[in-house]
Amino acid sequence: MARYFESITFAQIEPHSTQRKGRSCKDCHQNPKVVGLGYGEGLDRLTRVGDREGRALVRFNREGLRPFTKEELDRILKVGLCLSCHGERDRIFKNWRSALQCPELKTLP
Repeated sequence: MARYFESITFAQIEPHSTQRKGRSCKDCHQNPKVVGLGYGEGLDRLTRVGDREGRALVRFNREGLRPFTKEELDRILKVGLCLSCHGERDRIFKNWRSALQCPELKTLP
């Protein structure tokens, strides 16, 4: 029987909800690693759980776990762009819509 490396299994052992203090909005919305996109390319790609299209790059150890979908990632990261100019408590986040257009970032997806 041949032995080979097929994939990594992602075993989440300390979800953010078990910490005493929550993360800031920027900690998640502006951090590719936190949303499952890893540190970068090369060997760092092994830190990714999914790709930008929402495809899983690892196996998960619990039923129902999955990477964010493309649509979810687009929305999460768009909020991160807005946080660069708007504070975390800005009123635009009260009734957030993905379709919001930014006058400063004309090419915003």
